[in-house]
Amino acid sequence: MKPAIAAVALVTTAALLTGCGGPPADASKREFCTQLKKINAEKSWKDTKKSVAALEGIGTPSGIPQDARAGFVDLVGYTADAKDRAALVKKIEKLGKSDRKHLDAFDSYISKTCTSS
Repeated sequence: MKPAIAAVALVTTAALLTGCGGPPADASKREFCTQLKKINAEKSWKDTKKSVAALEGIGTPSGIPQDARAGFVDLVGYTADAKDRAALVKKIEKLGKSDRKHLDAFDSYISKTCTSS
């Protein structure tokens, strides 16, 4: 597993999508990236889940590429059922190349968008 994908797996953990349209699509990049950093700093799985639920409520920034947003939505969905980080990583590692397309796009997006945030 690429380190960047592993970071996304650790970053994005938990809550099922709520509402008809999923998470908001108009978050500020600053708020989005700040929440991602908070998730990375969490020590416990329980706290990580709470922080991801907050990220879901924040949503993705406007202008995020469609495939990257789909990766965000996919990853939130995958993590909803994960009992812990190891289970999430295992799920992602088992995905085929076509199933990882959106996750890779999301990873690329956050690498470009949140590097200096």
